[in-house]
Amino acid sequence: MERELAMEIVRVTELAALKSAHWMGRGNKMEADKAATEAMRRMFDTVSMD
Repeated sequence: MERELAMEIVRVTELAALKSAHWMGRGNKMEADKAATEAMRRMFDTVSMD
């Protein structure tokens, strides 16, 4: 059970990194942060945890 949750958290982090990568090097930290945050929120909504 814990291992499955750990992998889900890894997936959340991975998606956040991928979404914010679009903004890397463009000098727009706020958009990079927004993209990562929105991706994390969407993915956390799919993770079953207490």
